Amino acid sequence: MRSYRKRITCALAAATIGSAGLFVTATAAQALPSGYTVAGIDVYSGNGAINWTAAYNAGIRFGWAKATEGTGYVDPSWTSNYNGARAAGVLLGAYAFGRPDGPDSPQTQADYLVSTSNYKQDGRTLPPQLDIEGPYQGINQPECWNLTQSQMVSWIRAFVNEVEARIGRAAVIYTDLGWWQDCTGNNSSFGANPLEIANTAGSPVLPAGWTSFTAWQYDCSHSVSGSTSAVCQTTFYGSLASLTAFAGSPPPPPPPPPGPAPSISPAAYSVTHLPAYRSSYSCPSGELCLQVYDPTTEGTTVFDLYYCRTYSVFNWNGSGTYIDNQTGSSTITYFYNQNSQVLAKFAPSGATLHSYNWDPVWYIKSC
Repeated sequence: MRSYRKRITCALAAATIGSAGLFVTATAAQALPSGYTVAGIDVYSGNGAINWTAAYNAGIRFGWAKATEGTGYVDPSWTSNYNGARAAGVLLGAYAFGRPDGPDSPQTQADYLVSTSNYKQDGRTLPPQLDIEGPYQGINQPECWNLTQSQMVSWIRAFVNEVEARIGRAAVIYTDLGWWQDCTGNNSSFGANPLEIANTAGSPVLPAGWTSFTAWQYDCSHSVSGSTSAVCQTTFYGSLASLTAFAGSPPPPPPPPPGPAPSISPAAYSVTHLPAYRSSYSCPSGELCLQVYDPTTEGTTVFDLYYCRTYSVFNWNGSGTYIDNQTGSSTITYFYNQNSQVLAKFAPSGATLHSYNWDPVWYIKSC
């Protein structure tokens, strides 16, 4: 089990014990079990400071670090573990030591974990984890926290459901077979949740409902590069590529905010040629010709306007109208859409665009 009882024992492996001055040093890292290639560690403040860069250089690629317990405790090493692992390139997740004895509800404890850990789907963070096992030394509770098997199943279900509701991903469950059998009746309804199974005595046997595990905590009595005491070592079920996929890809960036309507400038939308059937629309030599087209048709114009300095040619294929208003010696041509909005206003002087009002925006090209 990944209990405080075990972790305290591990931490003592590098400490002076009692008045006799006994000094015990944790032995070097335990090799990965045969057939496994991706190494990880599970840590909490009792393990002391972790040099995550050294751990990464020694092959550590993932892990979970304790973040919370109940709703009134944040592990003192959580922030340093989180920042250190990210800086070193280790994929790290946060875990909560579950407290079914309350007084806080499982939903509240799950919320505390998610909020404290600041989980983000960025491809570098593992899903939050519920560490559910018996009480560690110093908690005066029986192994199953004074809950019946049915009550324990309901407590776990409420916790993991709340995590999934908050982050959109299934929470990881950490446990061991013996505790799960005793305290949940070997409940088989949690197979959709990734499992980290603890078994330091041999190959893991899975609780009911799981056909495979995500991680296997196989040793808690050895140190690793970057640790000053024994830590719990774990391995991922699969390749490094599978671990990266498990961390998840970051979501796509949001679309950029809509910008202002494109500038209606003939020079900005020059046209090098016109289709042959429009050749009769060419302006006299040296005169400006403007074309209005609808970009939503991807180049197939719904409405074309060819306007020259001395004369105009209209090819009206849209719903709307145009009106020529005689003003003195000048003719101002207004084009309206079907909602009586002004599409364009042209005057013969230079055949320039004076105003427009159209949605979607219609563009002007010189032609």
